[in-house]
Amino acid sequence: IYELRFLNLLMYTIAFWNTVNHRFESLENPRVQLRLTGIAVLM
Repeated sequence: IYELRFLNLLMYTIAFWNTVNHRFESLENPRVQLRLTGIAVLM
């Protein structure tokens, strides 16, 4: 059960930040690109 919850949380987090990155993609000045380098989850 914890593995499934963790996987769901991970998928949601990745989708969320991907959407945020796409939103900022349209900016020309300043150019913004987000990079997620790690995820910390306390269970």
